[in-house]
Amino acid sequence: MEAVLNRAKTEGARTTKRLQVSVPSHCILLKGVADELTRRMTNIEIKTPELIYISNRRARALRDPDRIREDLAVNITHAVRWHDANDRRL
Repeated sequence: MEAVLNRAKTEGARTTKRLQVSVPSHCILLKGVADELTRRMTNIEIKTPELIYISNRRARALRDPDRIREDLAVNITHAVRWHDANDRRL
């Protein structure tokens, strides 16, 4: 991790910081959790949102309840696309 932080600095990052996290969020290591969430969410009613729902992994707005349900369940296995979502016109 130190090598990654140092490289980020040499590539132009203004600051780098190693974060202490207790779970491997947003990576394939949480696939089992995503599978369980998918199974459990099948009986939860999701309505069309009144506000814009932005998908972390697709970096775009979702309005269809079934697509939102799936996204909520599996987004923990994908990187969050903050910059892509911010740059898109909704």
